Amino acid sequence: MWCRAEGAHGTRVVLADRDPSSTAQQWTWAANRGLVSKKSGTCLDATGPGSTNGTPLQIWTCGGSEQQRWTLPTTASAAERA
Repeated sequence: MWCRAEGAHGTRVVLADRDPSSTAQQWTWAANRGLVSKKSGTCLDATGPGSTNGTPLQIWTCGGSEQQRWTLPTTASAAERA
């Protein structure tokens, strides 16, 4: 399953089957440890101050907050990091 986000600021991120042609499933790793949507230019964001399993995710204007900082597993493949 892959993260997909389409829509405006505040749109919930959902899991979806992989579609390599969809820019809604493509993310860029930013220098501040953020993940930026290639489709919207917004960042993957944890809603509220949550960081536990089950915390809803959304796309939001990039601001470098803690809710927008991520750690990728060291075992992630090049495709998963792209």
